[in-house]
Amino acid sequence: MAAAGIPLVSGANSQWEKTRYQERGKIEDMPRDRVALVFRQDNGRMAHVGVYTGDGRVIHARGHAYGVVENMLDEVRFTHYLIPTGLYDGGLPTLRRGNTGEYVTMLQQALNERGAQLEVDGKYGSATEKAVKAFQEANGLKADGICGPKTWNAIGPVQIPDDHEPPEQELPDQDGDAADLVVLTRKALEEVRDTVNQVLNRLNTMMNDEGMLL
Repeated sequence: MAAAGIPLVSGANSQWEKTRYQERGKIEDMPRDRVALVFRQDNGRMAHVGVYTGDGRVIHARGHAYGVVENMLDEVRFTHYLIPTGLYDGGLPTLRRGNTGEYVTMLQQALNERGAQLEVDGKYGSATEKAVKAFQEANGLKADGICGPKTWNAIGPVQIPDDHEPPEQELPDQDGDAADLVVLTRKALEEVRDTVNQVLNRLNTMMNDEGMLL
């Protein structure tokens, strides 16, 4: 999750209670095509957590004997899921120079509310791009002039028409702000798995036959 810019506290129950979320609920209601945190509840508390990768698989730390493992979601008993705020943009499309339409209008209005002085014309031209870059730089984001999930998240809530359906779109191939979150998450998890396995291997060499540290 850190690779997607989302910090997490330590501990499954703390993650459930303290992570800002855009959606959470019982595992049977989880959208199976999105990355999410998945939890197992025991005695009213979240006792175990993993990362669902959006393609049927979940990566989780199974314990000292096994380390970080990958299973199919249905092979492990998880009871709840949580999609953190910022992991997805809630239906807001990635916008860049050359785009037009009501989402650009929404962006221009939001930027004006935060200090920009744009003509609200629904056209993503050089002035809007410049304003996006200025906003990104002021908020510690990559100033590429592209309004993707991280930039929308930094802008905060925007008013979406009640009767509007977000357009289908593909994420751009080269967009640091709207990078493929699943790929980033899996890469980060692979690095975590390697690190955990190294630690576990080191602990194994330090234990006697009774499992006690030497």
